[in-house]
Amino acid sequence: MNPEVPIALRMSGYLLFGVVRIYSKKVEYLQHDCNVLRIDISKAYANADINLPEDANQAKYESITLPDNFALDLMSIDDHDLTGSPDSHLRRNEDISFTGNSCRIYYDFCWRG
Repeated sequence: MNPEVPIALRMSGYLLFGVVRIYSKKVEYLQHDCNVLRIDISKAYANADINLPEDANQAKYESITLPDNFALDLMSIDDHDLTGSPDSHLRRNEDISFTGNSCRIYYDFCWRG
């Protein structure tokens, strides 16, 4: 800490004051970001005021359970060509599975020190 050219105390004070102002601004920015985050989290977990009738403590059976039989006659299934060529995004099981030492090669490649 012994500089070749001595710095005057006033100049040293100005430099330290500048450093303190920079850190003070950083702390203000951090505090602002934390306050915004706190407000966003409290908004996310805020209770909504919902006015439901007294007997609305359970959902109706039909609203959460699918019916046993669907009205398939309303659907137009004949439009689809099920016997056409296979889709280009489908592959055989052998094409997408590791065989033999494939796992060992992958392990050696990923875990070399």
